[in-house]
Amino acid sequence: GISGLVLARTLQHFNIPCHVFDHTNCLQQSDDICQFKGIGVWNHAQTCLRSLNILNTATESQFLFIPPASYRDINGRWLSSASNATFNQDRVATIAHHRLLQLLKRDMHTEQCVEYRSGLSLTKIENDASSGKLTAYFTPSPSSSSSQSTHSEHDIDLLIAADGSQSTCRQLLFPINTFHIAYDPYIVLSGIAQHRIKRNPRAFEVLHDLHRFAFVPLPNDECFYFLHF
Repeated sequence: GISGLVLARTLQHFNIPCHVFDHTNCLQQSDDICQFKGIGVWNHAQTCLRSLNILNTATESQFLFIPPASYRDINGRWLSSASNATFNQDRVATIAHHRLLQLLKRDMHTEQCVEYRSGLSLTKIENDASSGKLTAYFTPSPSSSSSQSTHSEHDIDLLIAADGSQSTCRQLLFPINTFHIAYDPYIVLSGIAQHRIKRNPRAFEVLHDLHRFAFVPLPNDECFYFLHF
């Protein structure tokens, strides 16, 4: 995902060798999971992407720079709205999720300090306390088209798990009977709208109790939404 790839590009920036193992290949535009998501990139994240030369004059056209969202209640009453100050006009950069992943992946394979592999599932971690050796074992993931039929093992100095709340690393290191995650009971639905917009509206959110609905414009007259209830 985004966090793991940003970390890999940061290590690359400081010439620290690393390998990226991805369970799925969420970098292809045809991937339905990432194809229909959008994301808003705020000030500090923009600074991070610019420092890694991922957001620059050549790639800015893939982002849409907009003011922060305005808020209404369920009855349509305005709760707040971003001011027209200059710094607000391009405060948020929006982009389709899969396009940001492609920008993060771009040129990574040409650098000696970063290697990217997709379609691999982590199955086992061995930590030899006496030698300090850490070994990670992988097999092709069920959705992978890889021709590799046997597991692979890799000796590593440090393993960083950037695989989300359903972390395989966490499950392997902390069995379920000794480590429990309390999940938020709320549901979030998101996607990119099927119909294009003919103009560039402002992003807005509707709030009611703890429920939220947001509508956010994207480049190329697209827009994404998320619903939290």
